[in-house]
Amino acid sequence: MGPWLIKRCVGKWEGVYGCEEILFVRADELNLQSVANLVTTSSLEINLTFDPTGIPSDKLNSRYIYAKVYHSGSPSALAIFGTISSSNLKLITHGLAQDAIFTIVYNPNMEVVLSDAVAASSVDSFATRVPPWQTNRWMTIFNTAEATLRTVVAGILGVAPASLTNDQIKAVIKTRVTDNAAAAGRIYQTAGFRQPNLEPRANQALSGTTEAVFAINVTDARNSSAPSGATREAIPLLGLGYGLIYINSNDVNDTIAEPLGSILDAVAHEMLHTIQFGYDIGYGATSSGFLESTAATYGTTIDHGNTTPQVRTGSATEIYKLSTYLGCENVGPASYAYANQDFFAYVARAYNSNSLAYIKDFFEQAKTDINTLVASGETAARLALSRETLRRALNKALDTKFSKSLPYLYFDFVKQRAMEHSASSQLRTGEINTSLTFYADLFHGTSVQRKNADPEGVLSTPLRDSFASYEPFSSMAVIITPSRAVTNGVDVQLTLSASPSADIKAIVYRAGEASGTEFTGPLRIRGFGKSAGDILTVLAANVDYTKKSTIAYELGPPSNNTIEATIVINGTSYPFVPKFIASGFGSFSGSVKRSGLPTFLASTGRLSEISSSALLSVLTDPTRISSPGAYAMNKAGKVFENSNGVASLVYNTPLITQADDGAQVVFSPTSGTITFISYTASLEGYLSGTFECTVAGSRETLSVPVPGTDSRETLIGTITGRFGVTLGTSLESP
Repeated sequence: MGPWLIKRCVGKWEGVYGCEEILFVRADELNLQSVANLVTTSSLEINLTFDPTGIPSDKLNSRYIYAKVYHSGSPSALAIFGTISSSNLKLITHGLAQDAIFTIVYNPNMEVVLSDAVAASSVDSFATRVPPWQTNRWMTIFNTAEATLRTVVAGILGVAPASLTNDQIKAVIKTRVTDNAAAAGRIYQTAGFRQPNLEPRANQALSGTTEAVFAINVTDARNSSAPSGATREAIPLLGLGYGLIYINSNDVNDTIAEPLGSILDAVAHEMLHTIQFGYDIGYGATSSGFLESTAATYGTTIDHGNTTPQVRTGSATEIYKLSTYLGCENVGPASYAYANQDFFAYVARAYNSNSLAYIKDFFEQAKTDINTLVASGETAARLALSRETLRRALNKALDTKFSKSLPYLYFDFVKQRAMEHSASSQLRTGEINTSLTFYADLFHGTSVQRKNADPEGVLSTPLRDSFASYEPFSSMAVIITPSRAVTNGVDVQLTLSASPSADIKAIVYRAGEASGTEFTGPLRIRGFGKSAGDILTVLAANVDYTKKSTIAYELGPPSNNTIEATIVINGTSYPFVPKFIASGFGSFSGSVKRSGLPTFLASTGRLSEISSSALLSVLTDPTRISSPGAYAMNKAGKVFENSNGVASLVYNTPLITQADDGAQVVFSPTSGTITFISYTASLEGYLSGTFECTVAGSRETLSVPVPGTDSRETLIGTITGRFGVTLGTSLESP
């Protein structure tokens, strides 16, 4: 298309780009749809020509002549500033849509204000993982004639818009935008984040300095802000921007008292997005829930002094519903993507000394995983990273940082927000904070089922229901109330199942008890219905990385293959919840030593999360193993086979990885033996059976945590009862 000129002295030129004071425009269309596998996450140079006729020589530079770009995925036209050479405008873009229309704009009213200079030594001291940011000096570009900006600044200063001088506008912009950008950049660099995906500019004609600076454009571009005043990304489709940050003029006067915070919040929020894109994480449906939520909590936290992690509530849908899957994107007008902030803020409060800096570990792991995918031929991974990849990257980062898995931390977040209400989980004023009080408002209505159950009736007609097709990392709740009181109550059993099979976590809280009981298998509940207020609150979560699953539950009669034992610590009884955690029987060295012993735990979870909880280890008769090698629990002809076995009982701790066959490891002596009876064939790959044992007395002690407290007690007591066990490989190896 040839150049064309629009001249006028007053009024506005109105076109597809909205209303702006424009004196000169040329339009060029760039269509990249036909370019196969084009990924523009790296910088891309674009050269556009224009006709400089009629432009004063002192205005013939890149401050006053720049490009506006529009594409089908963006609601507005946005400015890109480059460098001018004769009649050529060179643009360096960081991310480009496959269809774009560029116009070259001349505007004599453009102004620039810089943040204070930053000494090189201070930049070099930042804890970035890669060579430090090229700069932490910022430049804000704005149109002094823009009506919206003049109205906002005049309101801040309490003067009439017509009386504003350029120096007054520059002073407000420097304080509220440019200096805030430098402050936020310092926080991100000190935390160790990589450099933003912005174009460092050393263009004296544009910035007034030959020093490299990052740029922010304050503009009233149409629809660039939500109605409540939040800034949005330049390219919502990909979120990659054009090498500078865009802030809406209406946000300049935002204060910390507003639902979405002050202008500092807006600047810090958008800056973190550019940092995210520096890790090659594209913005889309699968990633926006993670990107928006981390930007939301970081921006709000910086706005509040960068001490305790904060969350915002611009709307009711920015409060995370536990029944919404972690990482959910916006749906219609609902701001679910921002609501994920609650999880990231909680982890920082509860596990990282109130620091959000661990989020960089997530981004770093995502970048590593993206590079692996791209190297394997998945070239689109940078723009469309799957939810599973993001979940696994988050899991790796959390496990490395805290020795806690994503399923563990997510379910801890669910428990605290829904029922236990620790101080770290109190994210907003006015939330329920009474311990063991169910917070129903944190679930969608269909994700809470309230059931009445006749305590004796469920023995013949079990209570059964389900939650259909729950996404990975989403939760649900069941409230079961006895329909009548029964003298001494009734022993019942609670079971959960997933279809298709998926990893789930669950906990049951019983009215009047000081803590909940987590379980992964059938749970015996003694004396249910002893009073009408004997209410059971069950929280369950799908913590599978890949599969939607229907979660079914049943309250019915106890089976013969469930635990009936308790641990007595200094006179206090605690449930003994067994879970087989070893991935196999272990290996036999050919002598009396054997490693990887199978274990029944007085707790649940991964071995690294159990700390020093008491364990029971089963040692088989060593004569059943005849030669060195690896042995699985559920293979015929190996350790247990399909016949009765002989074993002894010992106490153990997670730190012990080897023990002499038959030797007492911690507690000695013990009384009684374990006798396997009714030993059957495998059931879904597992061998099952029951055993009886009685262990009494000890002349040694073992220090263990007291559930629900930070204190430790000495375990001197007894374990008695009939145990039902399942032997075989675990779903989760230690």
